[in-house]
Amino acid sequence: MTTLYTKQGRRYVVWGHAEHYDHDMMRAGQWRLTYCPEDGMRRYRSDERPDTASFLAACELAQHAMEEAIRQRAIARPSADVTPYTRKQLQIIERFRQDMAAAGAMTPTMWQHETAREIAQAGIDAVRRFAEAS
Repeated sequence: MTTLYTKQGRRYVVWGHAEHYDHDMMRAGQWRLTYCPEDGMRRYRSDERPDTASFLAACELAQHAMEEAIRQRAIARPSADVTPYTRKQLQIIERFRQDMAAAGAMTPTMWQHETAREIAQAGIDAVRRFAEAS
């Protein structure tokens, strides 16, 4: 581990430590699939076989798309049959929904529910089981 310092006035004080963060040691012959769906975001699938890598890469693309679609559909919205809204009110409601969803406050908290990632992963796992059984 390397200790990092910063200069404050005439003195150097400890700023932090640099340590290699990747403790995932791979054995000879193992493969890893890496996918970056957005800037700064990475997903890894370890110990995959080369003959299924293209299918798994397609699954990663589909999973990310499903997560985004599920996340958008999980945002609460007003019931259309209760009150007719004007166009301006609908724009305000939509902006409110997006802002509250970004803050993590528009999904029901009184129920147990899975994240969009877990739901999408369940779908991918089902497709994978089907592909392996075929």
